[in-house]
Amino acid sequence: MDDLKDNVFVTLYLSLTAVVTVGWLGVVGYGVWHFLFG
Repeated sequence: MDDLKDNVFVTLYLSLTAVVTVGWLGVVGYGVWHFLFG
């Protein structure tokens, strides 16, 4: 059970990290796009 719990935690952590990373890339990309082409 402990292994399963750890795996779920790691999966959630990686998913959250991926979402945050994509979010930051989106924000930065949006800002750069408007800075260059806006």
